[in-house]
Amino acid sequence: AEVRAFGLTQLLRDRWELIRTDAGHGPPVDGTPDGPGRVDAFGVARNRLYPHAPVPTTAPVSYPHLWGFAQNTWLHYDANTTSVMERNLGQALGVGGVFDPVTFKSTLNPVNIHQLELLARRLEAPAWPAFFPAIDQAKARQGEPLYGRYCAGCHEDPPAPDACFAVDSVRTDPLRAVNFAMPLGNGRFTDSVAPVLNRMKYAAYRTFRVPEAQWPTYNGIPDSAVVWRVTGQYGVRTLAGVWATAPYLHNGSVPSLYELLLPAARRSSTFPVGHPEYDPVKVGYSMTAPAGTYRFDTSRPGNRNTGHEYGTQLSEAERMALLEYLKTLGAYSGPVTPRGSPCPNLNGPVRP
Repeated sequence: AEVRAFGLTQLLRDRWELIRTDAGHGPPVDGTPDGPGRVDAFGVARNRLYPHAPVPTTAPVSYPHLWGFAQNTWLHYDANTTSVMERNLGQALGVGGVFDPVTFKSTLNPVNIHQLELLARRLEAPAWPAFFPAIDQAKARQGEPLYGRYCAGCHEDPPAPDACFAVDSVRTDPLRAVNFAMPLGNGRFTDSVAPVLNRMKYAAYRTFRVPEAQWPTYNGIPDSAVVWRVTGQYGVRTLAGVWATAPYLHNGSVPSLYELLLPAARRSSTFPVGHPEYDPVKVGYSMTAPAGTYRFDTSRPGNRNTGHEYGTQLSEAERMALLEYLKTLGAYSGPVTPRGSPCPNLNGPVRP
């Protein structure tokens, strides 16, 4: 009855039709299949907000781990926004929410979204599980100086405020940064998305009867502090709990930390994902999986496994020692001088 009173019945019918026809769950038109644990949320959300100017959905990214995100001012892989509720509404739209571009009403419940935001901010990095082989502490101590030499300069905990690295420097797949920078008609997508999400936000507050006195709390930050921008760079995150975040890189193109420490030419070009088998030695997805398991294909647009070639010249013994130390990460261990620099405000095209 409440849904009908607020005029969302048709939106829910639209959502059911989307689910019934499996729209958006297979390879998108002119796009790259998401596969398990990934989505091109910005591409999908943009095409739903502006269906008259579609862009290729060729930049699926892994769902990022949530612990530690609250220490960052700028969010998403390319540090493109300071927003809180708008960010969450946009992402919900990108993974299946429905909205009316005339009234700005939607199926997105800001009460639930706010509760999820509060929950996510309380998450802590998981410790290495007791049911895996115990960490070899002697080997981990051997790996600690290697971590300081090859990892900590970028991934200090907490990360340097607003630290980013240019796509052509880190050399990982560029399409996430490139696609977000695509213009919208004669203007910038970032200029258009902010007012649209702002209107959607307040329509949702009214639809779901959020008391006006609570709006500032739900917003997270004042409207005047909300920024959407193009950076052309990728931000950095803490490595606390990194053992639990396979597959690696923003697009999930590397199955294990072991392979991330190999030169890109030696990394797997295809591998199984979406199965529950974990390799505690190589720290990531097991390369053996049941028949029929989805296989990640690095030859598809947006799926490159290149770049981030740091520590790739290590010997096998050094590599295994560093892996053992990475299993221990879960708490801030002291100040480190960062190599990153603040993300720029490009708001223009990004070259791949």
